[in-house]
Amino acid sequence: MQHATTAIDPCPLIAPAGAGFRPKLPINVQSREFIENAYATFDWLLEHEPVTHGRISLMRAYFISRYDDCLTILKDKHRVTRNRATAKGKKSGKGGYLVPGPLRHLVSSMINVDDPEHRRLRNLVHKAFTPRALRRLEQRIETLTEELLHAAMQRGGGALDLIEAYCLPIPVTVISEMMGVSQAEMPVFVNGVSFMSRGFSGLSLAKALFWELPKLDRFVRQLIADKRETPGEDILSGLISAEVDGDRLSEDELVSMVFLLTLAGYETTVYLICNAVLMLLLHPEQREIALSGREALEGAIEETLRFHGSVQGTEVQYALEDIELSGVVIPKGSAMFPLLAAANRDPRVFDRPQVFDVTRSPNKHLGFGQGVHYCIGAPLARMEARIALEALFRVAPGLELGVGVEELRVQPTALMRRYETLPVRLR
Repeated sequence: MQHATTAIDPCPLIAPAGAGFRPKLPINVQSREFIENAYATFDWLLEHEPVTHGRISLMRAYFISRYDDCLTILKDKHRVTRNRATAKGKKSGKGGYLVPGPLRHLVSSMINVDDPEHRRLRNLVHKAFTPRALRRLEQRIETLTEELLHAAMQRGGGALDLIEAYCLPIPVTVISEMMGVSQAEMPVFVNGVSFMSRGFSGLSLAKALFWELPKLDRFVRQLIADKRETPGEDILSGLISAEVDGDRLSEDELVSMVFLLTLAGYETTVYLICNAVLMLLLHPEQREIALSGREALEGAIEETLRFHGSVQGTEVQYALEDIELSGVVIPKGSAMFPLLAAANRDPRVFDRPQVFDVTRSPNKHLGFGQGVHYCIGAPLARMEARIALEALFRVAPGLELGVGVEELRVQPTALMRRYETLPVRLR
């Protein structure tokens, strides 16, 4: 049974399309106009232009909004590729990334290759994500959340940026311990990865190519060498020793995997926790339900992933042949982006999609993708979010926003929903 809840969300950054709204076409998903009106744009596209042409940076692409169309692209292994070189008819190539050859492995990871190579890499990674490793991380997260909240409460006044004080340190510490990176070394590693996640052009592109990427590459290779010499119980040591039918990850593949797991496990989880806290603060009746038990809280996390997830679109995909979706033919070789956040608001699949309902069932959202590229870190992200929310609302049951919701600002990052700060008062 679904509980009644407010039909129109009070947060302007999550508002549905109003009467007469029409987005500027073709869409530019990096523009401030799009970012500030993302949900209204998604609603309009779903009804009026479910397959639309637009751009992201200098790349022209097709953007797909309806749930069934997104699912088709995510699950199609025969007509869709993530490798630009393959889409252009080349027999080999690492994709279309503008980086020097010796560093291309950093951005040509498992997330951007197809089967059978993707299956090979994924099978090897699974060998390192053992139940024992995840149980050890669960215990560490529980301890960590208590430490962070104790430190926050000790500051006095109760006012703080929850992202900086809580949401960010949890995944950063977890990923550092997963990879066996010392606390002293972690800032170097995280700075390099976060620089890459922000995207770059102009001078920042030159900085990435000639400074940040080479520095990150050297750091990770030394880390791998140290782990070969002295293995630990961390997941990186597990990746180094992982073997399937005599096959192991090469050094370049290990470097790429460290980069991918860190980026995927760090930034997206930070904002999953942040967005879940915000949703519960904006919907007090839903917060009461969510905090009634573990199953209800897990439902709140799933609904956050659907309603206000931190990832709103996939990596770029390419059509290997002409593909027709919702009456539009996407030509062979074209770039495509399934808009996960739009699909998760599709009224053809979700009842009252513009309503935040933690009891929603079923909730077949696409927040972690679907198909062969379904997020391998999804169980860890869910676990981190659950423990973080349980601890936060237990220690600060009267938690409230420290600013008016209209003052919150979203980072100008394409197809991501990441707040610059989340000011709160701990009570």
